[in-house]
Amino acid sequence: MKSIALFAFLLLTTFTVFSQTVEQAQENLNTLIEQRSILFQEWKKNKDERNAFFGGQSKNDLRQIIETQQRIIEMDNKVMDAIERLNMARSSSIVQKRDSLSGQTFRFNSEQERMKNLITQKENKIKSLNSEIAYHERTENIYKIAFLLSLTALVGIIIFFWYKR
Repeated sequence: MKSIALFAFLLLTTFTVFSQTVEQAQENLNTLIEQRSILFQEWKKNKDERNAFFGGQSKNDLRQIIETQQRIIEMDNKVMDAIERLNMARSSSIVQKRDSLSGQTFRFNSEQERMKNLITQKENKIKSLNSEIAYHERTENIYKIAFLLSLTALVGIIIFFWYKR
């Protein structure tokens, strides 16, 4: 029966821890520390009381001191639990931020890879167009030379027939 209760408590505590934000956990811790401080002041007041017949502490005074000390111990345990919840909330927050940054980094790397591929494709297209331009320039030069040779040959033939007549 104790193990079932312990399991239920741990399950409930774990669920509560993950549902708490860092701010809520810090606020809860601060509240518990304030309550502990109040209990400590009460303990100091009870410790200084002397209600016994000869100016010492009576049995009732000692009971109040013991009860206050037990409440302080319980409050200390609650403070320790709150500190643990705060640490877990901080860890959870850090994990969430890390996961978010990991996702952003993955998206950035994917986008960077896509951009590299686009740049490579554009560079290949530029190389292809440059080679086409070079081919057309060579072809144009060949046609110019052929035209000049043909024109020279035609002028030569015309001059040859002109003088032959």
